[in-house]
Amino acid sequence: MGGTETFPFSWCMKTFVGGDVDMVGWDFGMMEAGRDWLTDGWLYKTLSLPSQPAAMLFSGYETMESKGKGTGVLTPARQGMVKKLGELGLPVYGMQVGPALKSTYKRKVVNKGTDKENINFDRLDGKPSPPLMTGTREWNSPKGTAGVAPWHPAFKEHRYQGIITADFFMSALEKALGQTIADLEAAKPAPAAPDNWYPMPVQDILAHTGNCNAQKGSNDMLCNAQFECATEYEPRRGHSLTEIRANDGWKQQISPGDKGPYDTNQRVGSGYLDNKMAYCGFLKDGWLDLHLHHVKEGRLIVCEPSYGWSRPDNVALLGEGAEFKAEATAVKIKDGKLVSKFCYEVDRTLNKGGGIFSIRAKSDEKQVCVSFLLWT
Repeated sequence: MGGTETFPFSWCMKTFVGGDVDMVGWDFGMMEAGRDWLTDGWLYKTLSLPSQPAAMLFSGYETMESKGKGTGVLTPARQGMVKKLGELGLPVYGMQVGPALKSTYKRKVVNKGTDKENINFDRLDGKPSPPLMTGTREWNSPKGTAGVAPWHPAFKEHRYQGIITADFFMSALEKALGQTIADLEAAKPAPAAPDNWYPMPVQDILAHTGNCNAQKGSNDMLCNAQFECATEYEPRRGHSLTEIRANDGWKQQISPGDKGPYDTNQRVGSGYLDNKMAYCGFLKDGWLDLHLHHVKEGRLIVCEPSYGWSRPDNVALLGEGAEFKAEATAVKIKDGKLVSKFCYEVDRTLNKGGGIFSIRAKSDEKQVCVSFLLWT
């Protein structure tokens, strides 16, 4: 995952990746500049998943040409996190795509200045480059697809990153199997299968992801909070807002901020899987009722979708353009900001067990949208 900030996704980690995943990765190459400390929250939420997955910090958003110059590295703070947690024996890794590319290939411009200009990468050892490394600015998508731009990586680049990542894990697996075979041939006692393969209880990891507790106020990542989560974002492996919706007044749709490129892709026969879906409504659409379940502590956070570079003119801020009810009683939003600027905390403790939370737009001039609901 990547291309957006890690919150509110980290609060909904299990909803997005499931509870049985083996590895979770995030590309930090584009987002969260100057907010490296958010990575502690992402790491803790990842390592807290039931399956105890490995965590991979990527830095690879820059185009293939930039990576060929050696860029595409993790910030010193993130490198420090990988080193510290790795030395503790936790499966936390970093993948710096730029240095990997520069150590093996040299960038070469072909047909420069013509409409056929492209980028090839020649192997430094003089051997022929594979097709994957030639014509790297070609797009494997229909003409007119949104996002086809010089600053976006093309499909061969994504495939290259996938291959070197897979090679890393296959090499690690081969090494582990080799050690296992050596132990068996040496007639060493077979180790008992552990219940946990982390070298410490999950709650102790919190002490080594210091920013989880150090950040307060609007920067609090709420690492200790155990959220139930429903989201309309795709893809997901957990609950959607559709599943907990209790009426039909509002319509599910692509986020208004993504409608332009989404419609363009549909028109030319292209598209992508990570759709930012939402429920949106005007005053005339009435209340959106959502049925909460398994409420224990009663904390509630509601989030609108992200809107890219700018909010559409006909969409109000959720915290300003909507009114809210819990169990048919009006409730307000807390004044304090959360670490995700798209989210608001409801100023009321919910009833234990569950109940109905409702949202309605204040006007017919500007709609409001919701994509996440989180509760404890």
